[in-house]
Amino acid sequence: NSILCGSMIGAETTELIWQAVRILALIAFPMVAAVSVAGLLVGAFQAITSIQDPASGFAVRLAALFVVIYLLWPTWNSMIYGFALSIFAAR
Repeated sequence: NSILCGSMIGAETTELIWQAVRILALIAFPMVAAVSVAGLLVGAFQAITSIQDPASGFAVRLAALFVVIYLLWPTWNSMIYGFALSIFAAR
């Protein structure tokens, strides 16, 4: 019960959790932003041209996702690796 209240969680554990959430946000935000922008652009294009093919919108959003993953993978890899090193160095 005291674990749920937070009295058993130390400052080091809290800091590691905060770093994990920060890394998660830094990884997720570019993907969500790219897919959202691609969806808006495809939606605007479909509205202008009256093309209502759902497959084209999906393909463009998927391509935007893959481009972001390809471009940011080295950065994400180094962030996750550094975080893993900090976890094991703390023990």
